[in-house]
Amino acid sequence: MKRFLNIFLLVILIIFTFCSCGLYDDGMNLFEDKDNKLADACIDNLYNAIKDGDKEAVKDLFSNKAYSDANNIEASIDELLQFINGELLSWDREESPIVEDCVESGKTTKHEMFWFSLKTSEENYSIFLSYYPVEEINPNNKGIYSMLIIKKCDEDTLEGSTNEWSAVPGIKICNTNSDRD
Repeated sequence: MKRFLNIFLLVILIIFTFCSCGLYDDGMNLFEDKDNKLADACIDNLYNAIKDGDKEAVKDLFSNKAYSDANNIEASIDELLQFINGELLSWDREESPIVEDCVESGKTTKHEMFWFSLKTSEENYSIFLSYYPVEEINPNNKGIYSMLIIKKCDEDTLEGSTNEWSAVPGIKICNTNSDRD
């Protein structure tokens, strides 16, 4: 019986080792990779909408909740498109997103918060997004809830935290060269 128990434990250990190794690919957790891909898809969609100057496409990326909670998101989109100077050249996500997963009564919510850099022919910007790529608990939350944009050269003037920024619906333009924020 003891031999059977030892073999059983050895088999469990081997299975556990193979399963846990299967979660990693070159040191990157596959769940993290999926979260990165969701963030990258959101950035790609936003980048292309801004590059095309497509106000409706930008608006469609925001959640219904952000749209209803924000003060006139259409005007904010116009300000955003005016704030970004030059031809869009590239974007780069600065790090893996901060992810909050919630399961409630079998329904899932995934909330991602992340920064990315936007490079244009005239300026570099940092953009923060609070994004719900999966929202089964409250479908009105699906999409971008918060967006904060600041010129890279002004980053040291930025105050607050990711949790504070993620609670502000719509688009916040941090422009230290004017009175509007």
